[in-house]
Amino acid sequence: RMSGVQGGLGEHKRDILKLREETNGLTVKSASHEVDIQKNSDAARKLEKQRNMDEQNWKAQMDAVHDVLDTKVNEKPFEDLKHCTASLTKGVVKFAQVVGVFPGPRFDDAEGVDQSEADV
Repeated sequence: RMSGVQGGLGEHKRDILKLREETNGLTVKSASHEVDIQKNSDAARKLEKQRNMDEQNWKAQMDAVHDVLDTKVNEKPFEDLKHCTASLTKGVVKFAQVVGVFPGPRFDDAEGVDQSEADV
């Protein structure tokens, strides 16, 4: 009987040692996974920070472009160009009326508009 108990005891010791080795292996794997998770978290934070910086830089560049465009559009040459274009358009319409491409103005349709604007 004693030998049977000792045999069973040896088997349990082997099982316990096997379970300890497996537990140690899983602990090592768990620690390596935690390291990987931390590395990935750091990389994600770094990417988020870079994305935010890129977004701020892009907004600053677009604001600068808008400022330049606003400055150029509001300058006097633009106003002169608008005036010249409007005058040219009126002249082309009057020429077309003389040549006969467009009919003359109808003043009954131009209510509320003075006569100088009715022919355009």
